Amino acid sequence: MKNDTFGKRFRALRTQKGLTQEKIADIFYLNTSSISKYEKDKSMPEIALLIQIADFFGVSVDYLLCRTTCPLLLRPDNGASLIDGNGSPHLLDPQAFETLLSYLRLPEDVQMEISDFISFKEKQRH
Repeated sequence: MKNDTFGKRFRALRTQKGLTQEKIADIFYLNTSSISKYEKDKSMPEIALLIQIADFFGVSVDYLLCRTTCPLLLRPDNGASLIDGNGSPHLLDPQAFETLLSYLRLPEDVQMEISDFISFKEKQRH
């Protein structure tokens, strides 16, 4: 989405997990005013904290920074594995991994077209 911001994505991830601002502040040893500023895009976390936030939610830093619409985190340890937003790992064979990387390199509008096509095909199957 073109109007996405770090704050919007951070808030969405927090609420998807059912966490309050107070709880997420406790988890990261912050005060609630910092969380509020992040969610309102009045402040940004430092790089080390940004990485911790991405790891906690199982998304990439690029997703948090709105550099990609794909929230999935790729980890090349022990072969290629894919971590979805729920933290569930999915092993990928090398060809699938390369296909996914090719998709992620595409412009956002092309990714959206592909996503729409996949949704269309999935609806046809059911």
